[in-house]
Amino acid sequence: MEGTDMGAMLGTIERIWRYPIKSTGGELLDEAAVDARGLVGDRLYAVRDAEGKFGSGKNTRRFRRMPGLLHLRSRYRGKTVTELPELLDPDGAPVPDPTAYVRRYLDRNDVEVACEGTGSHFDQLPLSLLTTATPDWVRAAVPGMPVDERRFRPNLLVRTPPGTPPFVDDEWLDAPATVAHPGRVRLGDTVELT
Repeated sequence: MEGTDMGAMLGTIERIWRYPIKSTGGELLDEAAVDARGLVGDRLYAVRDAEGKFGSGKNTRRFRRMPGLLHLRSRYRGKTVTELPELLDPDGAPVPDPTAYVRRYLDRNDVEVACEGTGSHFDQLPLSLLTTATPDWVRAAVPGMPVDERRFRPNLLVRTPPGTPPFVDDEWLDAPATVAHPGRVRLGDTVELT
């Protein structure tokens, strides 16, 4: 992975995560297709309530806090993302009917597992990148506390060199003084983030 404005190697992609159902624990991938929407199939589904709000870890105008979703996992059964992903309970067992299970699990009859329509299920951007420097910093700041990178919800965990400051990834894509030359990061030969 390199910064195209600097031409410098910034780090190496260590893990790829996809979250088929928003706010559930995702699936670890060896490779992933990328399009303008981000990783193909990422957060394509969400738990939606009767008001049209999506299950999340926070309350905003678009999201409703639904505690416990992170204890569930979701994955696609095969290589394609054309059908409803599989939902796994806290023990890792697949459930036969994701909507029925989520209703019982959350004790709410007004929720369903729904495919993305006109509104994106993303919090902010279609691809989330996190360097190892940030969770390493958290581990050092709170010794003995387990730090799971998935709590940050990254699609890409990037291994950075020792001594890299935390949150450096925020600087990689900051636009400089002119919008004509925004920050760019290249992933391999074909994917460029702007």
